[in-house]
Amino acid sequence: MQDATLAASNADRPDAGDHGGSQGRGPHPPAVAQSAADGGGSQGRGPQPPAVARSEADASGAWGASPVGPALARSAADGGGSKGAHPSGPAVARSAADARTQLQTILDKKLLKECVHCGLCLDYCPTYRVLGHEADSPRGRIYQIRQVYEGKISADDPDFREHIYCCLDCRACQTACPSGVQYGAIIEAARAIAEPISPSEKTVGRAILGTVFTRKPLLDAAGLGLRLYQRTGLQGFLRKSGALRVLPPRLREMEAMLAPAQGGIRRWAAPQVSPARGPVRYRVGFIEGCIMPQLFGDTNAATVRVLAANGCVVFSPPK
Repeated sequence: MQDATLAASNADRPDAGDHGGSQGRGPHPPAVAQSAADGGGSQGRGPQPPAVARSEADASGAWGASPVGPALARSAADGGGSKGAHPSGPAVARSAADARTQLQTILDKKLLKECVHCGLCLDYCPTYRVLGHEADSPRGRIYQIRQVYEGKISADDPDFREHIYCCLDCRACQTACPSGVQYGAIIEAARAIAEPISPSEKTVGRAILGTVFTRKPLLDAAGLGLRLYQRTGLQGFLRKSGALRVLPPRLREMEAMLAPAQGGIRRWAAPQVSPARGPVRYRVGFIEGCIMPQLFGDTNAATVRVLAANGCVVFSPPK
């Protein structure tokens, strides 16, 4: 349904075949492969949303077509009609106009218009390569965010949230973009308005971010607790027994997203100086980060080993 909607909108574009083929850019997922006769226009690049260059007066036509199906095409006047449907918990009631105003406050529309939908980012997007959905591509997400910006769809729509949160925020597309689109800033602004939270949730979130993540002893204690939770088998027992159902929906979702901790109970700490193997070629600084040493110590250790093997003296600041 998603690709069919986009293909239909592309068929009406006078410039549908003007973007040129992208020969040599590698195969695309079968789900989005289509010929020019199907309205794809750009060989091997899948369906494209309408060009950004269209005037504001003409926006009500092409930009009114949703890239992700009927659910996102709901009228802005009814606020999306999907409040509370997101699995992370009940949403705070608000209108599409509220979300639009909030997005317009934190995001300059010029950033959205910089995307020309050329499709050069598609091969670099992991979610697009795996899922094959235009709505899960960088340009597809920018298209949806612009529709929220213009009040065409609601930020509370569960389909919109799904595609926005499916993004890994790796920003590989941003590196590949010839137009220099600031995709990271765009997706972060969208996420800021896509998940309305209650005052109590906001208070708890601020308390965690303002205390645990800013005080190393508390962060180390939290990391130790997570490693014990996983290594002792408690996590597996609670998941199999169904005991986690007593948690609020948002906490259940957060627990389900916990990555497996690397290493043992004790976290790996980078030595202050790691000598190079062989002739010294570089002297580099290595910062462990906040979460990496708690859950991904093996990755940090491997990074230091690779740097040392390539002739780097690695300096890590005191903890």
